[in-house]
Amino acid sequence: MRTKIVIMFAALCALVLAYVGNAQAPEGRIITSEIGNVYPAKPMPVLLYDARGREVPLHYTFTIATCNPQEVFAGYEKANALQVEFEKEIQQAKSQVQVAAKQIAIKQKELGDLKKRSDEYEKAFEALAGLKAEYAVFVKIRTAELDAKRNDLLNSGLTDVYAAIEKVAKAKGINLVLSQNTTIEGRGTVLYGDSALDITDAVIEILNGADTKDTN
Repeated sequence: MRTKIVIMFAALCALVLAYVGNAQAPEGRIITSEIGNVYPAKPMPVLLYDARGREVPLHYTFTIATCNPQEVFAGYEKANALQVEFEKEIQQAKSQVQVAAKQIAIKQKELGDLKKRSDEYEKAFEALAGLKAEYAVFVKIRTAELDAKRNDLLNSGLTDVYAAIEKVAKAKGINLVLSQNTTIEGRGTVLYGDSALDITDAVIEILNGADTKDTN
């Protein structure tokens, strides 16, 4: 009986040593057995997954840059020129509204000088009501047109900005671009970033048609 126990114990030790010999340890560590044998550490195949579900090795190198879209948009010459033209259109609309308002005020005064319930009064009253209705419709339509144009200009400009950011990032081999837009406190998404990582100027050059064959 004692002999069987010794044989079983010896077999168990052999299995343990065989397992330890084939085990993998985290990188930078070693595995030792009870009898002092040292087994070199082997890297663990740890994987990450990207947005498309593809496996990405843990040692994959990510190149990160920063960009300030607000500064880019402010330096975008085409967007600035379109904004100037849009401001002129807004001023023209305001002038038209002011002219219509003055006409209404004149008609309102003329109506006050007429005798109520007279034929002239009734005609002036109808004319004034029609003028006010036209004014209200004009203001409503013109406001909607200007709001739509403002949104179109903004969306078009942002599309150009993001396309330029992507172009610069691909040219420089950048995997991730973080926004530097500031908040009221003067901080943004990036609380600190080395200026060497900033691609804002390169993006502005792309947008304004500068020679960017070498964006490195």
